[in-house]
Amino acid sequence: MTKPGAGAKRFEDLLTVMPYAAVIVDQQGRIAMANSLAENLLGYGPNELPGRPVEILVPERFRDQHLQHRASYVADPRLRPMAAGLDLYGRRQDGSEFPSEIALTPLPGEWGPACRAGTGRLFVLVVIRDISDRKAKEDKLRHSREQLRELSARLLSIREEERTRISRAIHDELGQALTGLKMDVAWLQRHLDEDRSTLLHKTKAMSELIDTTIQTVRRISTELRPAILDDMGLVPALEWQLQEFQARTGIQCRLVCTVEETTLDADGCTTAFRILQEALTNVARHAAATQVEAQLEETAGHLTLRVQDNGRGITEREIDDPQSIGLLGMRERALSHGGEVEIDGTAGKGTTVTARLPVCLRTGRPLGTVRGIGRAT
Repeated sequence: MTKPGAGAKRFEDLLTVMPYAAVIVDQQGRIAMANSLAENLLGYGPNELPGRPVEILVPERFRDQHLQHRASYVADPRLRPMAAGLDLYGRRQDGSEFPSEIALTPLPGEWGPACRAGTGRLFVLVVIRDISDRKAKEDKLRHSREQLRELSARLLSIREEERTRISRAIHDELGQALTGLKMDVAWLQRHLDEDRSTLLHKTKAMSELIDTTIQTVRRISTELRPAILDDMGLVPALEWQLQEFQARTGIQCRLVCTVEETTLDADGCTTAFRILQEALTNVARHAAATQVEAQLEETAGHLTLRVQDNGRGITEREIDDPQSIGLLGMRERALSHGGEVEIDGTAGKGTTVTARLPVCLRTGRPLGTVRGIGRAT
């Protein structure tokens, strides 16, 4: 081994007892020492590494970049711990590569201070950790999460398809049957003699009950899947939902819209609509708000839906609570469509839910309109 300085034996002993593969590199980028763990990891025999350029331990495609990084490090040497946010790879003697973590430590004393302005000699302790097993586990976990997300997206799609089917069946079949029954009762009323007051009263009550049932059927059908979303698109559906919410809760709502027609596909429109529904549900349950404003805009290939209230403001603890199924549902819906949801709250000033969803290349026509929704009386 090359022994640079009186303290070489001390650092040679240090390399021997270190639990990780380690080499010592001089200012010119040549390996001065290597322990047996480094030799085994990198596929070299005893004393084969000292004197060689450290770039032999770097995959060829990264060597030019490594030379630049090494020059920068020589100019400003400092401790760099492992897991420093870098995606690094090592190279064995046989040319095979492995993902790694690298820690750098400038050596003190006789090994030379930080070499600035061309004075002194710099030696750096390089600790190398092979993280192939961890990377493989991370990749497996990432793949598993992707599969779960795909499953979640498929389940959401199936649920929406089933909601649509049931909604149409209720509206078309049950609604038509009730309408026919109402017509029969009306016919019966017209053909009853006026002296059959008891029967006339009964048929009138039956007709009113049928009317109530028809309204209930329409409400259930709309809650399952509002036909306006499929027939007229996202913007009218959002406006309708805000009107319904205001009529039900008394919370004043407003829609600020900068597009007339969104370029989201059907699944994306459903995603945005359901996110608005969940945000409004949270407002009604938890916010103690008096106003809600929804903003819809489309820029730079993304549709942004922002729902803001003037309530108490959601807390960080509530945002991170794994039991907040509604918040998790919004995020999963957005992720399933390649988007994201951000939730921010300010105490006493309200909560903002922002959903960003990717759209196709065709852009909507800008309108810059504000739809105010009057309070229901």
